[in-house]
Amino acid sequence: MTISLNRWLILLMFSSSILASNFQPVNLNAASKEQIMVLPGIGEKLAQRIVEHRSENGQFASLDDLLIVKGFKPKLLSELSGKIELSKVKKSIVSKVVKEGPKPKSESEIRDQIAVLEKEPKLSEIQAQAMRYATADPERIEEWFKRARTAPALPSMAISAGTGFDSAAGTREKSGDAGVLSRRSANDFNFNVKMEWKLADLVFNRDELSIARESFRMSVIRERVLHDVMKSYVERKKAKIKVLTSESLLPMERIELELLVEEQTAILDGLTGGWFGETLAKI
Repeated sequence: MTISLNRWLILLMFSSSILASNFQPVNLNAASKEQIMVLPGIGEKLAQRIVEHRSENGQFASLDDLLIVKGFKPKLLSELSGKIELSKVKKSIVSKVVKEGPKPKSESEIRDQIAVLEKEPKLSEIQAQAMRYATADPERIEEWFKRARTAPALPSMAISAGTGFDSAAGTREKSGDAGVLSRRSANDFNFNVKMEWKLADLVFNRDELSIARESFRMSVIRERVLHDVMKSYVERKKAKIKVLTSESLLPMERIELELLVEEQTAILDGLTGGWFGETLAKI
């Protein structure tokens, strides 16, 4: 039994020497958190701190730099002698871009790129033009009411004209003489003007009822036009801002956004009777 135990001890010592001879030091400038955790005395938290410090401050230049990491003591550093190294790792540009992504633009850079949109018509201008095109602007209704209220103060006028004929008449030259018939004729021209006021309409004018019904119908149209213009305007502007400012768009995503801008531009052009397109062409 003693001989057998000694044999196992010899085999264990021999295996350990082989493993030690084949041990490859862990490069802390390239190893992942899991690879660092293999080292004795380094747990998950300390391994995470090493990776975060390397990511935020760059690669370690010397072993003493490890002592900056919270929890990495001089004693641990001496125990890991021969088990760690700090070989420099050359980072490729491609891997850095994939990992970090495109650098986000500052607010001033974004505003400079979308400044061109400031020259385009404002939402209120587009809505006003769309209502005029749909004949649903409130000014038109107000003008109709003014005319209906002032119309009864003006008279209705009727004009007529015509001609008349005067036949022959008898005369006597002396008393007792027989009457001598003499003939004469004349053409008369008649011109008549008739003016009539309906003063009752100043109190109540039935035309105002018709205008009120038309006003309600046009208010419904106006609300629909305002909503459609606002929706298309916002969708178009959002898509155009994304096209102008985003650098991470895939080609297909960019094409879809550009088609959306074109679609909403056509809708606004139709709602304004071509005014929107003509205005953009002048910019």
